[in-house]
Amino acid sequence: MDTKKFYGKSARQTAVIARQIPVESDDSELESDNGDEDYVQPTGPRDSPADSESDTNNNDETQLTEDIDDNVPSTSWAGNSKHSAGKEKKSTNRTLWIPGNIDNTSSSDEFTGDSDLSGDLLNLKTPLQFYHKLFPELIEEHIVEHTNLFSVQSRPQKPLNMDRSELQQFIGISIWMSLVKLPDTRKYWNPTYKVERVSEVMSCNRWEEIKRFIHFENNMSSDEVKKNKLWKIRPVLTNLREVLLTIPKEKNLCVDEQIVPFKGRSSLKKYNPRKPHRWGYKLHVLSGVSGFSYDFEVCSGNENVVADDEVDCGASSNIVLRLSRTIESGVHHHLYFDNYFTSMSLMSALERRAIHGVGTVRLNRLPGLPGLSEKEMKKKGRGTMSEYVTNVAGVEMSCVRWYDNKIVSMLSTFAGVEPVDKVKRWSTRDKKYIEIDRPHVIKVYNEHMGGVDLLDSLLGLYRIRIRSKKWYHRMFFHILDLSIVNAWLLYRRVLRQNLSTEVVLPLSDFKAQVAEGIICFNL
Repeated sequence: MDTKKFYGKSARQTAVIARQIPVESDDSELESDNGDEDYVQPTGPRDSPADSESDTNNNDETQLTEDIDDNVPSTSWAGNSKHSAGKEKKSTNRTLWIPGNIDNTSSSDEFTGDSDLSGDLLNLKTPLQFYHKLFPELIEEHIVEHTNLFSVQSRPQKPLNMDRSELQQFIGISIWMSLVKLPDTRKYWNPTYKVERVSEVMSCNRWEEIKRFIHFENNMSSDEVKKNKLWKIRPVLTNLREVLLTIPKEKNLCVDEQIVPFKGRSSLKKYNPRKPHRWGYKLHVLSGVSGFSYDFEVCSGNENVVADDEVDCGASSNIVLRLSRTIESGVHHHLYFDNYFTSMSLMSALERRAIHGVGTVRLNRLPGLPGLSEKEMKKKGRGTMSEYVTNVAGVEMSCVRWYDNKIVSMLSTFAGVEPVDKVKRWSTRDKKYIEIDRPHVIKVYNEHMGGVDLLDSLLGLYRIRIRSKKWYHRMFFHILDLSIVNAWLLYRRVLRQNLSTEVVLPLSDFKAQVAEGIICFNL
């Protein structure tokens, strides 16, 4: 077989016209011809190099209009005129950063909201009262109703017939199990390990039967309800959020993620190898400096819905916008978050509501930011810092970069470098502590960002660890833990506001009194 006839003309006889990129262009890549709307596929034969060159020369003679922006190089390719215009528009919208300091001394930015607790909260006295304030009877009645309904649907010949007092005893025993830990739940009734606070309240069989049938939503709900992945626990989550939103918020708030440990089978389960609990449900929490959780959002994959009056800032930044909907506008709250959420559009959207934001930031979210490179900052040594200011949609914001052990980048609408203070750091080279300069924005961020981490540490101390294959059981026990920890934090806040000299109960004693109060009240 003649290979030339089979494959057609040789590669040497085929001319390929390469699209030339100007040497002075800022672009490292350009779109392919197939992606350009103005590109017209040549209709004539392209086997002759001479024909191709003549076409190219004709195109070179075509004069384009004068560029509006001198920074965008003109091109001799006529089909690229629309592409060039798009680049000119993009270059005119580039962010302009200038060295300077943000003004953080304005008296108009002082907090004017009311964070004091109201009279009904100040009148709460016992741990049980604080618990029932955040986990009200309405939620318990809802659980009793749907648990009995599920037992009838599953076992009509022998329904559970649980009342509210039995549910409270079940909850009280579950709380005791978080304080007195044994390898498995049946050992609490075992004569060898017997815990009287548990075994004398309810039999093991009855407790396990309630655990088996406990339910929070009707299984015969419509398909529209079941579209939500959280539909089995959604009513309890909604009622809990409504209660938390009635508590007055602090001036300084933060948004961060939280993991509820769970290794069972569930499409809601997430994996993050950098977390202490790598497997579990992921929540985003709005918390105060005290650790109190004012709002939360369970990640199910359907949350990224932008309201009509909001700007779409991207999936991660929209989380902060959703959780900040319940923050009062115009009273100058301070909101802190990390680099997963921070963006310039988020800062601008928050500032328009007089919510001042501070967050660590990734450099790829700060287009056009000048300044020293990482290598240059390391040469200057620890304590090196720089600040650049820009204006986005009428909102002034500052980017501060500071070199400690590593380089930290911060974006803020109210705090900058000034006033600089000193901080002690251990020097491995000098084998002693040294003092280095620290920007004001770093100090403010470190003081107010750890609310959700504090909440996580309190939840982890006495977590209810009852094992179950049902995913909504793990979420329900987390709600119990969260309600008790929030009740304890509210109890401490009430004592501070009342200037009480009463000794503050530790969390373990507070939780024990809640469990004992629930059980003894129903015996």
